[in-house]
Amino acid sequence: MAPNSNFQSQSITVSPTAPDSRADAYIAAIATAAPLKVPAKHFAQVMRRHRENRGISSKQIAAFEKIFAGTGITTMNYSAYSFHEGTDRATVVKQGKAAGEPGPGERDIAYVDYSRSERGIIFQHYAYELALEAAKNALSKYHGSLNDITHVVTTCTSGWHEPGIACHLIHELGLSLNTQKIELNYNGCFTGLACIRTARDIVRAGGNVTDRRVVLVVATEVTSVQYSADADDIESLVALSLFGDGSGATIIAPEGEWLLSSSGSSLVPESRHLLTMKPHQDPGKKDNSCYVMGLNPNVPKAIGGYFANGYGSHLLDNMTKHLESVDGTMPEVACHPGGPKILDAIKLTLDSRGFPSDALDRSYKTLQTNGNLGSAAVLFVLEEVLNNTDRDEIFSFAFGPGVTVEWGHLCRRGNNMNIAAAQ
Repeated sequence: MAPNSNFQSQSITVSPTAPDSRADAYIAAIATAAPLKVPAKHFAQVMRRHRENRGISSKQIAAFEKIFAGTGITTMNYSAYSFHEGTDRATVVKQGKAAGEPGPGERDIAYVDYSRSERGIIFQHYAYELALEAAKNALSKYHGSLNDITHVVTTCTSGWHEPGIACHLIHELGLSLNTQKIELNYNGCFTGLACIRTARDIVRAGGNVTDRRVVLVVATEVTSVQYSADADDIESLVALSLFGDGSGATIIAPEGEWLLSSSGSSLVPESRHLLTMKPHQDPGKKDNSCYVMGLNPNVPKAIGGYFANGYGSHLLDNMTKHLESVDGTMPEVACHPGGPKILDAIKLTLDSRGFPSDALDRSYKTLQTNGNLGSAAVLFVLEEVLNNTDRDEIFSFAFGPGVTVEWGHLCRRGNNMNIAAAQ
């Protein structure tokens, strides 16, 4: 699409909107985009070859392979060309090039990792391609017009470039240059759902007629850009075994099938040290060009406790207390697939509350077939749930540094349960 340079194509209203004219916010469309999948066996083989070439000990190589096998991941979404090179996927055109051929900034890293500048070039190519594809896929499912879009809200934690993804989308989609943008970058896995909450607030702040707002939300991750075969500490190996690439997009509008009834976030007590992200700062390491994640093994226990007897228990009480007045059917659950142990911990609480035993099956499936896609992961789960559920309610949860728990409650149009936020 050609960029739209008409600065007058969109009216801007600055007068306040009366509370009684506040718009409801709905998910009007949702879609995803991903690179080609790498089978788990091949993923581990490439990792082994790279690590052997760098002199990594067989003990450390075996440690990674044990960690990776424990994730239960069967295929990994990975953009890096070296994981497709020499396979039957190599000639498949994806993200603007053949999957097995190096893209902008890419080279053979069998012996030496990428530099910081190389990672920036690679990030810009893959992130922009994925985000644009996801946005176009969502727009193709939207029953309104491209000209309806008044705001773009994006997030990414796996890289950064400015002008960023939001600016790129405005130009490449041909949106009005008056389109307002917000980028919630480097916040981690919970931020895909936080962007939806932000979009909900934007839509609800407008009126139904005089100040109608429609928000395009895009969460994109290209964790393969941060790939380092030299990683040797347990936390880095866990991150390397879990995180893949993908982008999710949704359109939040004053009309649609699924009402965003309520949303919010809270922090797990005494958990700030459990889940972190920071620049690589150890001069003794071979690679100083990427950031590292801190993934304490007590994260699943902390999140499980939050839902079992912490604020999350109060939240679940508030969300389910109305069920006695209806048919008692438990809602669907769209939960961020942070890792198998996190899902297992949450499942214990859901099982104890009478949720179906398969309540988290779509989250497990998303993890197994894609890896943990960071901020985009919960949108992959939501897309699966929204496209397949016959229920009228959905609870959604995502987790990230803090430890932050982001949540949302969705109702099918015409079946608004009017669930107030738990306070």
